[in-house]
Amino acid sequence: MPDFEELSEAEYRQATMTKRELRRDALYDYAVAHPEGFTAPQAMADLELTGKQADIAVRDVRLMLGSDEINLVCDPQGSRDPWLYRLVGDMDGAAPWIANRERDMMSRLQTVRAVASSIVHATDGRSLGGRRAAKVRRTITRLIEDLEESQT
Repeated sequence: MPDFEELSEAEYRQATMTKRELRRDALYDYAVAHPEGFTAPQAMADLELTGKQADIAVRDVRLMLGSDEINLVCDPQGSRDPWLYRLVGDMDGAAPWIANRERDMMSRLQTVRAVASSIVHATDGRSLGGRRAAKVRRTITRLIEDLEESQT
């Protein structure tokens, strides 16, 4: 066990980080070191990550960057080729990724609405689950309507 009083701030942070945080930071550093981009198989091999660990690290990097202008985008390279991850700090560089994320977001909202509707139909409207599902359905329906209106 290290003597935390003798550690620098950077050493203390490194000693107290979780494995998940270490993987997130390693992936971010990897992205910075590869400005031309990298594929998941490359990063997984170089950073010794499993597929699940890599997916979680990507999500965690995106969450970390959520309040920044930089994001970790991922673009297709070809029909059966691995997608290319890269850090992007401007909207022009991220346009294809943003369009893909918007389509994915709408698809997920529609799926959540359909699941909530199914729960509403299958439950008693007085039960907690039924009331929650009805509220989710109303909220998601309104959100979808607002997003569709903003496209016109």
